[in-house]
Amino acid sequence: MSDYDWVDLESEWEFYEWDEAKSQSNLRKHGLSFETAAAIFKGPVIVREDDRWDYGEQRFIALGMVQGRCLTVVFTPRSGDVCRIISAWKAGAHDRARYTEILERTHPPP
Repeated sequence: MSDYDWVDLESEWEFYEWDEAKSQSNLRKHGLSFETAAAIFKGPVIVREDDRWDYGEQRFIALGMVQGRCLTVVFTPRSGDVCRIISAWKAGAHDRARYTEILERTHPPP
């Protein structure tokens, strides 16, 4: 699995889509709806390709903050400016530390 490849300070996505049944399942399993998960793209995110499996499409994993919580969001770009949310969960301690470390290194506070 690769490390986080880039930092995105401003998302290019204008629209978000997801399977509503999957979002409800994710809410029950992880306590997180895809609508909430999509909000990470309103702030800085770190992103890497999701190469854990061959999904038949290019997928990415992003870490970002929503309401003071660091979240992990799996997504795939769609045509134009659409981002499809596939899964989301609260980031673990390692990923939270990685998010903070990368942002501090690449965009230190003034």
